Amino acid sequence: MASSRVEANEARCRQIIECKEQIEYWKAKLEVLEEEQELNITLARLRLDAPATWRLLSRQQRIEKRFILAAFESDELPSALEDFSNMYFPPQIRMDRDILMARVARKNFAEKYKNERLFVPPKLRGDKELIMAIAIHHPQVIECMANELRDDTDILQAVLAREKLPALFLQHFSARLRSNQEIMINILKHPDGLPSMAFCDASLRNDKDFFLRAVNCGHHSSDNQLLRYASQRLQGDFDVVFSCVRKSGMNLKHASYELRRDKSVVVAATRQNPAAFRYCLPGTAKQELLQDRAFVAAVVDSAPISIVKSCVELFQQDREVVLLALSNGLEWSSVPEHFQKQPDFVLEAVDRSNGRVYTELPPEVQNDFEVALQVLKCEHSTGDAIVQATERCPELQSNREAMMFVARNWKIKETLQFAPTHIRNDKSIMLEAIKKNSIAFEFCSNQLRHDRDVVLAAVNSSSAALYYTDSAFQMQNPDIVIRALQNARKEDLWLTFDDIYVELWSNRDVAKAWLSSGGGWLGDAFPEEFCEDEEIVLALIEQNWSEFNWVSESLKRDKEFLLKALAVDGRIIRDVDEELRYDEDLVLAAISNDPRSIQFYSGGKDFVFMVSFAQKIRDHLREHDLFQDEIMGAMSSPFDTDDSLLPMLNQGPATLAMYSKKLSSYLGILTDSNKIAQFRAVSLSLLPWGL
Repeated sequence: MASSRVEANEARCRQIIECKEQIEYWKAKLEVLEEEQELNITLARLRLDAPATWRLLSRQQRIEKRFILAAFESDELPSALEDFSNMYFPPQIRMDRDILMARVARKNFAEKYKNERLFVPPKLRGDKELIMAIAIHHPQVIECMANELRDDTDILQAVLAREKLPALFLQHFSARLRSNQEIMINILKHPDGLPSMAFCDASLRNDKDFFLRAVNCGHHSSDNQLLRYASQRLQGDFDVVFSCVRKSGMNLKHASYELRRDKSVVVAATRQNPAAFRYCLPGTAKQELLQDRAFVAAVVDSAPISIVKSCVELFQQDREVVLLALSNGLEWSSVPEHFQKQPDFVLEAVDRSNGRVYTELPPEVQNDFEVALQVLKCEHSTGDAIVQATERCPELQSNREAMMFVARNWKIKETLQFAPTHIRNDKSIMLEAIKKNSIAFEFCSNQLRHDRDVVLAAVNSSSAALYYTDSAFQMQNPDIVIRALQNARKEDLWLTFDDIYVELWSNRDVAKAWLSSGGGWLGDAFPEEFCEDEEIVLALIEQNWSEFNWVSESLKRDKEFLLKALAVDGRIIRDVDEELRYDEDLVLAAISNDPRSIQFYSGGKDFVFMVSFAQKIRDHLREHDLFQDEIMGAMSSPFDTDDSLLPMLNQGPATLAMYSKKLSSYLGILTDSNKIAQFRAVSLSLLPWGL
């Protein structure tokens, strides 16, 4: 009897010990799993919002590789990671290859290191994959790459693939690559490739065939001075020089002295670019060309001023040559006297010089109304000429034709603000001025500031025009206020807010325009009923989802409305009513719209719900895939009585679709393609969170 009780006690005690051991085991396992889940949540949050999450990390976590890599996947970085060269991080982190690759993969990498040099650790300078990845965005990295990579064609091609090349990049590559004709031709085809010819191998710079090919294959530009990189022998070769100046006349500068005196070479160069005539050396050819009226007319508007003056001296009676010279900067004092006395010549000279000549005319000529008016008529008159013309000839400001020309010019402020009242009250003039520059509205008469057409034109140009309208006008024309809000830049929105009459904020359309433009909820300025207005709330969500807390409680409990709102921005799930927080339809809509919504379900009590939610999503997907593979696959296969009777249901596309729909409905299988796509997207979004 006693022995049986002993055995029973021993068995019970062993069971207790086994239970305790299992409890301890499962407690330990639970702790490990919770730590893993917490880690997954932290990493996922870093990928979504690194600056906010970084502040919550411990000092030890901030120097761990996995947290740093996750942060680099975020759109924004914490300040500590923006300047990764500081001593905040230990050397093994600052010199880690994976972290460096993550930095290179960021969208703003090229912009950040546009004017800086990226430090590459010595041990990584021979890593071809890394150097190529960096070179695509930051070609200056080739300056520090290992010697064995300087002979690598792939890295050179990676640099050439860029839209813009560093000026001296070729010097960092081997002599073998710099002497390769095909590589040099490809470099010259790039818009920025020409300066690299300075580091081309000497053998190619003395190769006539290569240069003739380079001239025809190189990037075409009027300033493509390829000849400067040729050897002295080729700079004296007629064929090479003639080909070069035909492509770019400015190559004449680098030709030999003999060829710079050759008439056919000079003519070819000036035909391509008349400004090249400045490099023609004195000699018989130059004298003959300067005696040629057609040639002079072609070069005088772009030649150096010394040659322009020589041309004018030789062709003093030629009106067109003198006018062309004036358009090229010839001073009025250098114009022959008989032309200076001709009123029609003065008017044309002012027009050809874009008003510049007017500032050099004698005072008595400047005071002439027709001459001053011509300055205003010039489409590209300089601002100084316009101001001087209106000062010298004040009657211009009272002349409607003159002020219409002023209205089309950018120097509106300097002229309209001193114009008489009848000009500033002229609707057509002021409308023209406002189209050019919205500041003209400031100088409109009080009558025009109440004219709908004028005010509408002003706010279409700049929302700041509202400042000059009064409250009565705004109340009568809320559509103009709405247009101003629609045209306002986001950074200027609060300046526009100050210009709007306070009672207009009770206007539903004005409030909607404000919110649609990115303005925040105005609290007491908005009537209470706006908190329950679905259209206004949707406009708010579209620009400022975080202000959803202003919405009425009734809308936060309205599932039908919430589905519409979550389709605009899923992150509002944070502020929905607590009773609907765990509604699977709403959670599905939120995550499918914006995966960042998952961060609002990372608390301890949310874990069980999210695990169950993820399981249901994937169960639906498994059932759908199984139905497609087994049932639909069997229905689509050839008929075989020994295998399955399902192919008998396939009597064509219409019957196949009908029976598949009935079967899926009977089995409770989800087949809606849009819903399945939504489920798959949500399933993928849940993975980084450990779900």
